[in-house]
Amino acid sequence: MATQQKQRLPYIDFMKGVCIMLIVLQHIDVVGDFFVSIHIKLNPTLQSFRIPMYYFLSGIFFKTYDGFGDFLRRKVNNMIVPLLFFEMLCLLIAWLVALYKQSHGIDSTMGFSWAYLFDPLISRSWHYTMPMWFLLSLFEVNVLFYLIHKYLASVLWRVAAVLLLAAVGFALARYRCQLPLQFDTALVALPYFCLGWFVKQKGVLAPSSHDRWGLLIFPLVMVFVFFFSQGFGIHQQELPNWLKLYCIPFMAILSMFWACKNLPRVPVVTYFGRYSLVILCTHILFCVQMRAVAAALGVHGSRWITFAAFLITMAVEVVVIAVFIRLFPRFTAQKEFFKRGWRLCDGDEQ
Repeated sequence: MATQQKQRLPYIDFMKGVCIMLIVLQHIDVVGDFFVSIHIKLNPTLQSFRIPMYYFLSGIFFKTYDGFGDFLRRKVNNMIVPLLFFEMLCLLIAWLVALYKQSHGIDSTMGFSWAYLFDPLISRSWHYTMPMWFLLSLFEVNVLFYLIHKYLASVLWRVAAVLLLAAVGFALARYRCQLPLQFDTALVALPYFCLGWFVKQKGVLAPSSHDRWGLLIFPLVMVFVFFFSQGFGIHQQELPNWLKLYCIPFMAILSMFWACKNLPRVPVVTYFGRYSLVILCTHILFCVQMRAVAAALGVHGSRWITFAAFLITMAVEVVVIAVFIRLFPRFTAQKEFFKRGWRLCDGDEQ
């Protein structure tokens, strides 16, 4: 979720765009038959790298900045501030909808409580803000990796520490032991983030004469992933064995990364990738309702309703992105919320 000041790599934004579009499509497919109607193995294949790739892409841009205080401030600006803003916004909208239903006799109960705001602090209950668990987890991954990077000088020791913490997270999931604030999720996700950091350390972000091989390797790897991967949910602690949790996703992510370096700029997808934070935090507000819109437009069949609702949702997101980055740049990681010294930005500051 980079800010505007960072140098953009179009193929990284493309990969983010693909990820967020797959996430939106998954959330619209409430019936659960869209991917199955294509092939029963399709969704497990996508699940094996869809969320891990986000951690990987964030790891690519890991920097220590000017010490832990500056690092923490930047991550709060980019993740925690948007998280709190969008969580409050989503709950406010849900409250207003509940009030409307009650006043019009549509529902006999409110179906809403402001206690929902605090549930994510101690449980997995995000209610109207489900996708935002990722921002909290990603923030924790960044802080953990910063500490590992700071206190362990050797790359070998850093990787060993990441694997050890991942093993702890894996054990917690096996025994269904959930830690507050998604911390167990952060432990499991650390290797994906570390992989992104390691790729950057190897200097492979720049174009290379070897990039063309990625176009050949990617489909071959994805055939393997298709047959041997297993879907899993880091957020729900539904994890496969170690091989399918890390090795197969690593193969899928790296092969896609290699292939995408060859692609020309794809304007719409890279746009979605650049502002994927806004899509992540807002699509859940209306994506399911878009199924009703698609049906009202005359689309028939669950699969086609899902696909039409997806297209409508992404079209709406174009407007949503434009509005939010214009009106709320400091709440969407486009500008800093906290300046150096943790000073609040004035309205006129740039």
